[in-house]
Amino acid sequence: MRSTSQQYAEVAYRTLTEFATSHPAKAKELGRLCHEFPSLVMLNGLRLTWTFFTGKSESDGAHQHYLKAIREAVNTKSDIVSLEFADYRYMTRQMLDAAVWFKRYAEAILNVHSATGDSPVRSDQL
Repeated sequence: MRSTSQQYAEVAYRTLTEFATSHPAKAKELGRLCHEFPSLVMLNGLRLTWTFFTGKSESDGAHQHYLKAIREAVNTKSDIVSLEFADYRYMTRQMLDAAVWFKRYAEAILNVHSATGDSPVRSDQL
């Protein structure tokens, strides 16, 4: 039996590796979103962050891909914006737990280490 962390990790790994090979030009953008999403959820809440990403997804494939992937990771088809309070709190916790794995794999696979999408500055680059 798989744990929820295993499920989140598997979906995040698969999603980011597939996106990196199929859309190499947009891979850094997806990596940046992996770093931004949890911060935006903590700052603005899941509803506002979800609505913002949904609005951006109409013009940007990376936003749409991220929403689809994180929804698959937490295994939900419910309308995030109209959840009842208890379900909303539970879904927020699930999304944040899954977002940790997306962020980790963005660093490992896409080599995106900060919200700006840049690699970290090494001491030999100074």
